[in-house]
Amino acid sequence: MPEPEKKPHIALVVGWLFLFLASVTTEFFTVRIFLQAIQIQSWPTAPGVVTRSNLETKFEGTITYQANIEYDFTIEGKSYSSSSIRTRGASNQHERDIAALVEKFPVGTAVKVYYNQQDPTESYLEAGVDFGNYIIIVSPIVFAVLFGTGFWGLMKTYRKFNTLGRIDGDSEQLDDLQTV
Repeated sequence: MPEPEKKPHIALVVGWLFLFLASVTTEFFTVRIFLQAIQIQSWPTAPGVVTRSNLETKFEGTITYQANIEYDFTIEGKSYSSSSIRTRGASNQHERDIAALVEKFPVGTAVKVYYNQQDPTESYLEAGVDFGNYIIIVSPIVFAVLFGTGFWGLMKTYRKFNTLGRIDGDSEQLDDLQTV
């Protein structure tokens, strides 16, 4: 006789729901970053110069690499400084990705600075989207589909048990269900 189906524990259902909602929320923020990266391409530019560029390694449970890049630029006679490189940030666990930024922007390098005309303190050295932006925007969608499907399956099973009661192979219980 096959093992009877068991009612999913409510904590499992709530856990899957939480993971699904977290994935959807993360997607909301990644879409904003993605759209901002596209929008920055249309911002005005100003010439600038890199004043600091180094690779920092941090250990807080895992190793994280950070590009510390600062640059100065001038707009209409007013000087600005910034350390924003790209919308998706300049730190992660992939040393090669971050080291490439430091190599691309050594101290003294002349750079094109994209700046927000309404607020020139908001500026970036890189505009547009790259492969990393696509990974960031697609990952939460994949997780939302996986967690949503898992949650839906658990809810389907949970509703089945709430409607029929638990079937554990007891012949009296099976007879009662057949007469309904």
